Amino acid sequence: MTSKSREEAIEKYWKTTRNVTLLFFLGWLAIAVIIPVLSPHVFLNVWIGNLPPLHWFMLTFVVITLGVALIFIYAAVMDRIDKRLRHELGEAREEVVVRRGV
Repeated sequence: MTSKSREEAIEKYWKTTRNVTLLFFLGWLAIAVIIPVLSPHVFLNVWIGNLPPLHWFMLTFVVITLGVALIFIYAAVMDRIDKRLRHELGEAREEVVVRRGV
């Protein structure tokens, strides 16, 4: 792999990383800001036993659960992107070794 193709692979990696991070940021924004603003009507009629509606408790549970799920999904996606880059750059190292005759 030439230096130019190596740089192209790294540039592609950073572009993909930026796009994935932006996408997950927008997802987090929806979970942390938009759902709490739009959800009072959704959780207003949720009753647990004889307790009155627990809007803020239900909302907190939903936001935390979705936020933690988003963290694990983001980690899995970034791991896949990192492995793809290592694979591309790993092949480059093997080509260099073969060319040198080592």
